[in-house]
Amino acid sequence: MRYTVVDLFAGAGGFSRGFRDAGFDVALGAEIDVNAARTYSFNFPEAVMLVNDVRNVRGEDIIKYIGGRPDVVIGGSPCEAFTETNPRRAEDPLNRLYVDELGRLTLEFIRLVGELRPRVFVLENVVHIMDGPLRDALINEFARVGYEEIYFNVLHAEDYGTPSVRRRVFISNIP
Repeated sequence: MRYTVVDLFAGAGGFSRGFRDAGFDVALGAEIDVNAARTYSFNFPEAVMLVNDVRNVRGEDIIKYIGGRPDVVIGGSPCEAFTETNPRRAEDPLNRLYVDELGRLTLEFIRLVGELRPRVFVLENVVHIMDGPLRDALINEFARVGYEEIYFNVLHAEDYGTPSVRRRVFISNIP
């Protein structure tokens, strides 16, 4: 049995590529940027591409498009609200998640995970998404949609062949 993957904030499909290379079926990508969506469709012609803002996407729509619930939901919500390199980043960490327009997109990922109820989800972002009370806020938000155990796995991109020094966190319901 092959598992189906839905990629939110799909971009050109780098995250999907990793899952496809690991043997998963990429069923759908959602991306607001038309050019990135076009590239994703080229890279994944078998997948449905929703060119839309995730705030306008409903779990029931995704289920309809792919013919059932996905096994895995992945995505890399925008990091601008959380990264320390953003000079306009909100001082209060919770405002980065609950007030900042781009930060709130992480809540949209969580909403869709709750609506889709996948076996596994993986959210990728910068490590500063865990600053101060943000880690507990994320744990609470995932618990609110039915996922009680959440894991934060920090990886160093340079350990995986990326030609830059970057730390990323993968938030998931699996260790």
